[in-house]
Amino acid sequence: MKNALPLRDVRVFVTGAGGFIGSHLVRALLAEGAEIFATSRKEAPWRLRGVSRRIAFRPISVTSEHALASALKSFEPAVVFHLAALVPARALASARSAEVIEGGTRSLARSLARIGSSARLVTLGSADEYGKARSPRETSRARALTPYGISKRRATEYLRRTAGAPFSAVVLRPPIVYGPAQDFGMFVPSCIRACLRREPFAVRGEKIARDFLYVSDLVDAMLLAAVCDSPRFTVVNVGSGRATPLSVAARIIAKRLRAETLIRLEPEARSAYEPETRRLIIDKARRELSWFPKVALAEGLFATIRWYEEHRELFSRLGAHN
Repeated sequence: MKNALPLRDVRVFVTGAGGFIGSHLVRALLAEGAEIFATSRKEAPWRLRGVSRRIAFRPISVTSEHALASALKSFEPAVVFHLAALVPARALASARSAEVIEGGTRSLARSLARIGSSARLVTLGSADEYGKARSPRETSRARALTPYGISKRRATEYLRRTAGAPFSAVVLRPPIVYGPAQDFGMFVPSCIRACLRREPFAVRGEKIARDFLYVSDLVDAMLLAAVCDSPRFTVVNVGSGRATPLSVAARIIAKRLRAETLIRLEPEARSAYEPETRRLIIDKARRELSWFPKVALAEGLFATIRWYEEHRELFSRLGAHN
């Protein structure tokens, strides 16, 4: 049985609550008994259907420092989860990534400082902050090369400079996160959709490998980061600790859906911005958060497949912009 965390009746502020990760986090926080104030760019996020009445919700732009400060001052949270951002597939080629990721982080940090909040801020960086590093630790140099990775790195560095005045901050750096209700712009759901529709799905060769993390494992790490003892600022890698070829993940999905012949291996076409393989070293998460991933890749993929099989009516909502 999972041990309860000390979050019952704790006031928690969540930005990006209607997104893929945010919606999973909100449901987990409700299960822990937290009192939630949630923000999202849409007034009625469909991913929060069934639980929206149990949270205080307000559509607030994360780049609006005045609106954020007003909401934070009124709610007085003990914990703030900052998840508002463009999804990576969209942010990679978007000039808005800096505005939303960097600008949003700055606005939130300044708002917390402005009202004198001593809240714990938990936010997500990205494995992309490490650039082409194959097995990065938190002490590895962040040499981000993509617009998304660069924006995440700059947001992390801003918090490194400003946290502790007076809020504290924990930045979790995940790899590829997957699970139910994820946008189709990402690798796992796009493969599932192709197999369900009996359409070919192209994979870049056999060698490109990535670290995959199921969304419930990431949420567990976020909850632990909210209550752990830590200095005013820290960065923690959270991943499976293993590099799995994209072709292997695609074949697991295709085999489950009896669509093995739909997987097409294309010539290696690795971007100059990414390593051939990447796995995160997660020793610090085990040591400082007492966290480790619990969901094996096949188990997580099967659970994700079941969700998409059972929610085909929602496919139109799962474009890269939702």
